[in-house]
Amino acid sequence: MRKALIVDDIKENLYLLESLLKAYDFKTINANNGAEALGLALREHPDIIIADILMPVMDGYTFCRECKKEATLKDIPFVFYTATYTHPKDEEFAMSLGADKFIIKPQEPEDFIAMIEQVLSEFRTDKLIIPKHSESSEISLLKEYNETLIRKMEDRMLKSEDAEKKVRIYASQLELEIEQRNQIARALKESEILFRSVVENAAEGFSIADENGRIIIWNDAMARLTGISQREMIGKFAWDLQFLLIPEKQRTEVKRSAFRKLITNFLATGESTFAGKLMERSYKRPDGTEVYIEGRIIPIKTDKGFILVSTVDEITERKIFEEALKDSEHRFRVLAESAPVGIFKTDARGATIYVNPRWCEISQLSFEEAMGDGWLNAIHPDDKDKLSMGWQQTTFAHTSSKAEYRFVHVDGSIAWVIGQAVPQQDKNGRIAGYIGTITDITERKKMEADLITSKEKAEESDRLKSAFLANMSHEVRTPLNSIIGFSELLTDDDFDKIQKNDFIQSIIVNGNNLLSIISDIMDISKLESHEIKIRNCQINVHKFLSDFIKQFECSVQEKKLELRLNFSDTVENGDTVIFADVDRLKQIFNNLVGNALKFTANGQIEIGYQKKGTGIKFYVRDTGIGIPAEYHNKIFDRFRQVDNSTTRKYGGNGLGLAITKNLVELMGGTIWLESEPGKGSTFYFLMPCGESPK
Repeated sequence: MRKALIVDDIKENLYLLESLLKAYDFKTINANNGAEALGLALREHPDIIIADILMPVMDGYTFCRECKKEATLKDIPFVFYTATYTHPKDEEFAMSLGADKFIIKPQEPEDFIAMIEQVLSEFRTDKLIIPKHSESSEISLLKEYNETLIRKMEDRMLKSEDAEKKVRIYASQLELEIEQRNQIARALKESEILFRSVVENAAEGFSIADENGRIIIWNDAMARLTGISQREMIGKFAWDLQFLLIPEKQRTEVKRSAFRKLITNFLATGESTFAGKLMERSYKRPDGTEVYIEGRIIPIKTDKGFILVSTVDEITERKIFEEALKDSEHRFRVLAESAPVGIFKTDARGATIYVNPRWCEISQLSFEEAMGDGWLNAIHPDDKDKLSMGWQQTTFAHTSSKAEYRFVHVDGSIAWVIGQAVPQQDKNGRIAGYIGTITDITERKKMEADLITSKEKAEESDRLKSAFLANMSHEVRTPLNSIIGFSELLTDDDFDKIQKNDFIQSIIVNGNNLLSIISDIMDISKLESHEIKIRNCQINVHKFLSDFIKQFECSVQEKKLELRLNFSDTVENGDTVIFADVDRLKQIFNNLVGNALKFTANGQIEIGYQKKGTGIKFYVRDTGIGIPAEYHNKIFDRFRQVDNSTTRKYGGNGLGLAITKNLVELMGGTIWLESEPGKGSTFYFLMPCGESPK
């Protein structure tokens, strides 16, 4: 088994390294500093040495130098593994001392082990290791050693100061939290006093039984409602309330022990058939007065179990009123049930002679307005001729009829009905008239329309999503293929350094493109879930735009376009400020100017702003391909593009303008465009000047 000597003054680091190396069949030898490690190395003669730099007694640099002086140790691979790397010269100095590898923390376990195996492999195959730097004189080596350690110690001191500041901040926050808890305790005490005052003065009967079932609160209203005083009830057990919970006719059937068991279980579990339910009972007070009461028993969990909170109110007058109302409602229900729909009656010629109240309710016509042919005046114009002609044919042919039509109410609302009528014969078999009904189907019609709309929206959404997924697949694969392809070429030794640098640049560019696509997807997701927060600050518009356009200078020059910044005479140059989120404002301009560059082959791009009421109107104008009028509203929808095919001339994922619109509206603004195919586009957005953040 291979042996690895690991050196670090931090126990946690040693433990992690030891666990990792053991998982890959290494035997580990641990040391806390260079001096201890040197002795262990001479004694154990490990296969590889892995050391930190800053350590007490003897640091890593000195330890490495001493190892390379020893004849028995100089051929053992030496690896620095440190998190204190702050300058490229640290690695150069380490390699000049004879180190074989300089690894910066942290590393993925697989990557770290691969590096260690590579170092060991080079030694096993007696690969010639050419030092990067020639040996320095003892004096210059000592000077460089001192400079490196001083720089690292200064960095550690800065980190220590930062940690001390964090401790002070934490202590301050802790003091604040303690004060807040004290305030909560005081508020809780005040709340308890207030609670008792409210309970004692409540009009509703209120009582509380503790975890043992004893009554601890019995307010004045409870005493008044039950006729039992506080002195009689405080300290008694909840099962003594049997007279309240159980109807009088059933009380003799419930034994006291059984009821006590029921309450005891209630206190232990908070569960019962009556827990939390509103109960109505007739109750005879001790003085013989019979009343109706309504109450609840609610279990509230505590550290010791449950307490029982009971509320009781007298509903005697309400019950008397309800009984009277029931009689009245019964008589009314008999009549109402005989006419559940609108009913009408006509003479033999089809003229209306009667309508019931439900018919008037549906049509919103009075009885008088409905008589004769007056009902036709409320029919929708599109249905009137067809319905009138159909009714005439029905009366002429003495047949039944059925039709769907619309009433137009005075307020302009529509009521859809299905009407049907059957002829009525007299004793001689002649048609005496017609009787019919109308049923309101407005909600059904609305549901049908909603279903059609939902179906169309779902189909449109599916089309957009399919187009978006196809487009996104293309947009993601394009940079990803470039990244993978150029990454594979980097491993080919047939290419020189200049060519590989070009490959790296291509990887960086395509990586940034891929990152931009992922950022857009994350932004639209955050906007949908309302997770984006706006952080307003004061922005000097002139300076912001002047600085902003600099990032597009190279892109504009490559396409041989002109990029202009226009400041209106209506604003004071350099003094116009707004309060907005500077990062989100920059994102808005990035999307708009990026689109202008993408779709403009010749001419110019102009960015400007002007005062508009209490806000600032910004615009981005280009001389590009333009947008057809039918897409002006749709272009701001998610996944929407003028051309959704993956083979179109221009790229994009269809999210940029949707994100832009959402961000503008989040900051209280509005966005619109003016565009015509072949004549370019102008995107405007109006931003309120806002108020200074507090």
